[in-house]
Amino acid sequence: MSVQIESKHPFFYFRLFVPPALRAAILSGNSNAIIAAINTLSAGNPTLAANLAAQTASFAESMIATNPQAAVSAAQAAVNIVSSGSVQNSAPAAANNVAAIAARIVVNPAVILVAPQQAAAVAVQAVQVATVPVVY
Repeated sequence: MSVQIESKHPFFYFRLFVPPALRAAILSGNSNAIIAAINTLSAGNPTLAANLAAQTASFAESMIATNPQAAVSAAQAAVNIVSSGSVQNSAPAAANNVAAIAARIVVNPAVILVAPQQAAAVAVQAVQVATVPVVY
């Protein structure tokens, strides 16, 4: 069950409330479903997509202990979203945040144990995001 905390600023609303469709996609561990949920919920708004990706990465980090496979899949989806140039240009701080969280996820021993190749792929993609001049 999600808890909604009211805020007049849209950024804070999405930071404090994970929409049910995105939450379900994250819990499924299906990166394609997570990407589809973020794209649907953001409705083409790159700033909103970046914020949803940041939420996804944060949520993924919190579930490493219980489901490391789903955590790395969610991190992969979040990094995929912020790899877009339009997302990086509209929300560079969120893109940087996603890359940093993804880096913490992929170095976790539980993640490396269950999905070493996927963790390596996410690490490479996170480094590519982090080295884009507009992001760092």
